[in-house]
Amino acid sequence: MKKLILLIGMVLILFPAGCSDSGQDGTIDQAPLFLDPEHTRFAFYDSDAVKLFSIFYRIQNRSNDELGPMYVEFIFHDDALVESMVEKPKTFAPHQELKHEPIALSPGEVYQSGYSFEAVNEPDLADNLRKNLKDRQIVEIRFVELETDEMVANFWIDALEYIDGEAEASE
Repeated sequence: MKKLILLIGMVLILFPAGCSDSGQDGTIDQAPLFLDPEHTRFAFYDSDAVKLFSIFYRIQNRSNDELGPMYVEFIFHDDALVESMVEKPKTFAPHQELKHEPIALSPGEVYQSGYSFEAVNEPDLADNLRKNLKDRQIVEIRFVELETDEMVANFWIDALEYIDGEAEASE
């Protein structure tokens, strides 16, 4: 299982995904908290052994001030996507659900993390997602200040990548 998770992480790093980033004022790349689009992914991994949705992101504090403590929250904006997950979360905050440590970033510091969600075990799930999933703003990543629950920044991922685990294993 550890090898599978490592494989998924490596595959996600290699494939580009559509994402946009904006700070509280709606400008791109101007917010103190920057989401690196080159290292942000949302993918569906499909093999005989497991079906997973995985989110991986990298952020950087571009301000001269410490940011945090804060937590991350994933908001799934597409009903077809939510129905394809075993637990069907509309909103998921690992800090609250799993007691993950809050994020605190010094000026210039980079932080990366991710999370995987188990998908329902349907044989045609990838085809159904391709047909039914709207490829615009399907997942929102919010960074929320721990003490006030106020949003520091939010970013959107607007594309789901499809990774065939059987093709990966045979290469």
